[in-house]
Amino acid sequence: MTTFSCSISVRNRMIFIKATEMVNDREIMTVGYALEAESREQTNDIVIVKTNQRDGTVVWSKTYGLNGLDEKAFGLTVSYDKRHVIICGSAQSREEKEDRNALIMKIKISTGEVVWSTQLGELGENEELRMVEPVYSDDVAQGISYPTYILVGSTTLKREYDLESVLYAASIYDHDGSGNWAYHYTHANTLGKVNDF
Repeated sequence: MTTFSCSISVRNRMIFIKATEMVNDREIMTVGYALEAESREQTNDIVIVKTNQRDGTVVWSKTYGLNGLDEKAFGLTVSYDKRHVIICGSAQSREEKEDRNALIMKIKISTGEVVWSTQLGELGENEELRMVEPVYSDDVAQGISYPTYILVGSTTLKREYDLESVLYAASIYDHDGSGNWAYHYTHANTLGKVNDF
């Protein structure tokens, strides 16, 4: 995955491009988010574009977003079966500005159809995922390996008088996006477990 950041304005929309990935020998997928410049709601929706890398033509372009949510995509990786991409970012309610959740989606490369979408996070914290990488999670007792993804980003923890931004990492299963584990890394030598799904 190549991560970068740039923005362009197209027809009263600001589009923020965040990452790109070669998904097969002829196509590239790019993710980011779009802000409706003239919208009263001022919410972002995820934008995904699949492009032919040989001639630059757009194969398909999709916008994903639910009413009332501010959604952003920051990273992607190709799935184990090479037919999907896993996209990571964040989702936040317009009403709950203090509560942003990590957002993960599995999208079909061929059509852009959403296979599953899930959110991870704790109430009152602001999780945001920036990178995703495939790994296998072993169940030694059963002798089985499960395809999973490691996702990394940040979260803001409320302290007595201020906020602290810390590393947030999670692991999810490929087949349904369910959580395997999630941690806050609050200091170089300490670890705060958030969820053990």
